[in-house]
Amino acid sequence: MATLGIHKDFLLEFARLEKSVQKRVHEVFDKFREHRHAGLHLEKLENPRDCRIRTIRVSKFMRGVVLAPDTGDSSLLLKVMAPDDAIAWALSHRATMNSATQGIELRDDVVLERAAAGVHHAPSAADNRLFTDVADKELTHLGIDLDLLPLVRNLSTEAHPDALRKILPEQQHDVLAGLAGG
Repeated sequence: MATLGIHKDFLLEFARLEKSVQKRVHEVFDKFREHRHAGLHLEKLENPRDCRIRTIRVSKFMRGVVLAPDTGDSSLLLKVMAPDDAIAWALSHRATMNSATQGIELRDDVVLERAAAGVHHAPSAADNRLFTDVADKELTHLGIDLDLLPLVRNLSTEAHPDALRKILPEQQHDVLAGLAGG
C-alpha cells in the first residue's frame, strides 16, 4: 500500500494554507493510501535536478511537490503551491540525506550554484580561506554534502556562512557557522 508522509518543513506551511486547501491535502492522503501504486498519480517532471521529486494534483489551483522513493512506496509531501510555482520549485530543488543527522534536507541547487559562482569569483587569497584547517572528511562527517565542498572551500570570512543562511540546509549552515565562530 502506498503511503504519504509530511516533511517537517511543510508542517508550518500547512498551517498557513487556506482551510479549503488543507481539506484537499487531507483528501490527497486518503487517495494516496487507496492506490496500490503511488506512481499512478505522481507526475514526473522533465529535466529535474532530482528525478525523485514529482508533483501531485491537490486541487484545480494547487499542486503538491512529493519526494518519491527510489524503491518502495513511501513518499513524502514537501510543498503545496500554485501549479507553476510547484513545478518551478520541483525543478530547482534536490533532496539529500544529511550524513550526520540522517535527516532529509532540501536545497535549491540553482540558487546554490549562483552563490558558489559568486564566492568563487570573489577575490581572496587561498591562505585566507575559512576552513583550510578542516579536512573534507571531517566536513562530510559533520553533515556537509560532498557537492557543497567546493563552495565551502571558497568561503573566506565569518560573514560568508551567515550570508548563505537562507540557501543552505539548516543543519549544514549551523555546522559552518559553528566552525567559523571557532
